[in-house]
Amino acid sequence: PLNSANRTLGAMIVASYTPGIIFTDDQLKVLWAIADQAATALDKARLFNETRQRALQLQTLNEISKELSSTLDLENLLNRIMKSAVEILGAEAGSLFLIDENTSELVFRVVEGGAPDLVGQRLPPGAGIVGEAAATGEPVIVDDVNKDRRWFSDIADRSKFRTESLLAVPLRIQDRSIGVVEVINKRDGSPFGAEEVALLTTFAAQAAVAIENARLYEATDAALAARVDELQNLQRIDRELNRTLNFDRVVNITLDWALRTTGASAGGIYMLSNAEDGLTIASAVGYQQAFLDEYRESLIPLELGLFGRVMRSGKPELVRQAQADPDYVQVTPVPSVAQIAVPILRANRPIGELVIESSIEGLLSDADLDFVQRLVEHAAVAIENARLLERIEQANRDKTEFISFVAHELKNPMTSIRGYTDLIKGGGVGPITDMQVNFLGTIRSNVDRMSRLVSDLSDVARLETNQMRLEMSPIAVREVIDETIRGMQALIDEKKQTLQIIIPGDLPPILADHTRMVQVMTNLVSNATKYTPEEGKIVVGARLQNVRDEATGETHPMVLHYVTDTGIGMSPEDLQKLFTKFFRTDSGRNMAQGTGLGLNITRSLIERHGGRIWVESEVGAGTTFSYLIPIADLRAEYPKAAD
Repeated sequence: PLNSANRTLGAMIVASYTPGIIFTDDQLKVLWAIADQAATALDKARLFNETRQRALQLQTLNEISKELSSTLDLENLLNRIMKSAVEILGAEAGSLFLIDENTSELVFRVVEGGAPDLVGQRLPPGAGIVGEAAATGEPVIVDDVNKDRRWFSDIADRSKFRTESLLAVPLRIQDRSIGVVEVINKRDGSPFGAEEVALLTTFAAQAAVAIENARLYEATDAALAARVDELQNLQRIDRELNRTLNFDRVVNITLDWALRTTGASAGGIYMLSNAEDGLTIASAVGYQQAFLDEYRESLIPLELGLFGRVMRSGKPELVRQAQADPDYVQVTPVPSVAQIAVPILRANRPIGELVIESSIEGLLSDADLDFVQRLVEHAAVAIENARLLERIEQANRDKTEFISFVAHELKNPMTSIRGYTDLIKGGGVGPITDMQVNFLGTIRSNVDRMSRLVSDLSDVARLETNQMRLEMSPIAVREVIDETIRGMQALIDEKKQTLQIIIPGDLPPILADHTRMVQVMTNLVSNATKYTPEEGKIVVGARLQNVRDEATGETHPMVLHYVTDTGIGMSPEDLQKLFTKFFRTDSGRNMAQGTGLGLNITRSLIERHGGRIWVESEVGAGTTFSYLIPIADLRAEYPKAAD
């Protein structure tokens, strides 16, 4: 026997084919001594080979561990794990399974050296040899799979790969199995033993950590990508909302994004009524027509369904089982499975809500609720601004209608007052004293002032409601200025002011309403006269000027009008408010009476003609008003215009 350390490694045999040869005890002793030395040498050689193989395995395991910790690509990682396991254990093939977290099934993810068509196949939870390894968390060795009742022979038959023995080790993370790695058939034909179990278990522990890290990275990366997408969507939503202050447009944009992003089949935005006694439908998609018809003209009660509950509580809700909700009311053609309702808040008080509904099981999630909340937060300011603008516009319309009504109603009484005043002043009803004449003159002066105010108010009302008609035709600039000066000459002469008119003889006609152009020029010359001291100077002029169109980049001629005076001038602060309604400077208010509407009307009339007006002024140094009006025929040839 070949004995080494109380263990028999084998036997050494010698024999002779020569008849009559008989071995002696001395020969036996010699052979025994040789066998002892051979056993020692063989044991050392075996130990050396095992040590070298173990060192190689550990080196390979260390290298693989480094590789596993250096990648977070799950698919590449799984393939590397399986290839490494087969290589380290000297197996013919192997498979790696991961547990589906939703179904608990074991899914073939990688097949190395066997049948690649098994990838994607599923095993029932806990079934088979790998199922037992996953369920128990312990390694499983099978020396002959054909004698094991746990073996899925039908899968083996489909794979065309002959399996004889296998070792299955669970992939464990925090006392739970996330999968199984198995190796099949050692290449030297020997069975799997405790050494292979220890080696593969060590390897599986490192592989499990690497897989979990890769999974977490994928999940984190996916969550980050989803968050980035959401932020990009919210940026696009903000841009769309910021482009408009139209209430209908704002709520439609908000609802469209809510439905588009969540995949919900129905939804609506509902606003609290002014009396806060119900909800109005601001925008709705996917609801029964009967529901829409019923509440288009009436309020949705604050006691109705999820609508009312969220408005009463002021808290968002995700209802996963809508039909089991005691407040559920079916208002969609198909019964809803889930609902989300989020209040629209102003100063922490609900002023409305966004509701979406889905008829698909599991479609609406906590992530959808979070998104809708963020969407409503972004949209709430735009919605409130749009509502405020609607109220302001309605108030302006009401004010304009009131002004128009008052102006119309005042005309007849003022006409009567003016007529009777002139009649009495002229002695039509008998002789009057000088004092009475003065009193009647004061009455007439104030009636004229009221008439101008009523006329200005009427113009403002017509301009704001777009009801002012312009009779456009080619008109000569000289005629407009001459007509204006005739009406203002007496006032200019009274203040001993110098008037200079500068108009080229070849100036082309402008396309304008003659009456309104006289009104514009009268306003400007009147202001120049009123706010210029006695013996001051006023210059009224016009010239051709080339103007660049900002929209098209083209240059075309227009007529530049200007009125310059040497009056009191205005400060930069006054210039900023100059064209607003009813604004008058402090110094101007002390010098002359006025309504504060003339310049506002003037700017509106010029802009209606396709022109623009601007002003340059300095306190104590005078003021220049300039405005542009298009010429009547752009195709005609005119003298070279100034730039």
